[in-house]
Amino acid sequence: MKILRTVLLAFMLIQLATGCQLFNKCVSIDLIKLTEESKKWAPYELNSKLIFESDTSQDTIIVSHYQEEIESFFRGDECGYGKMEVVEAKLISKLFVDTISFSIIYNDRVLLENENFYIDFRDSGKFLRTADNSKSYNPTLTIAQKIYTEAIVSKCPTCDKLNEIVFAKNLGLVAYKIDNTYWTRKQ
Repeated sequence: MKILRTVLLAFMLIQLATGCQLFNKCVSIDLIKLTEESKKWAPYELNSKLIFESDTSQDTIIVSHYQEEIESFFRGDECGYGKMEVVEAKLISKLFVDTISFSIIYNDRVLLENENFYIDFRDSGKFLRTADNSKSYNPTLTIAQKIYTEAIVSKCPTCDKLNEIVFAKNLGLVAYKIDNTYWTRKQ
């Protein structure tokens, strides 16, 4: 009996999380809001400039796109569409060709989907979903004598130019690596 109750409770929680209840009745969800903690992964303003330094030079990254908006999303055949808050940002530099684009969706999910980099991180559980070992979540990370807390690292060892990017909570992009040289954000 205890197992049956546990299975039924799990099934009901899954149904609630997807926006549907038993017997295909939909739960009314007005808006799925981002958590205040998750918003800290993208602390930017449109057209702001971020200065990065290597041992010998400086680079300026521009926030070319920053938008907080409400988007529709499909909740399933029986439930139709829901709405959720979303934050999107794009960062550009003269040093790398591909724009770094990322978004925060569905309460606390930080997504980075570029040609060579992919991050899917759940902030609430500090859970990073990845297909390989080139991504990691670090409660504390030191790069070039700078200490970052709550950092996500994504590497692309086969890439020609941009080989690694590092995001930290409360700061956003804090470092990147080009041809084995780290560029760190000037604070």
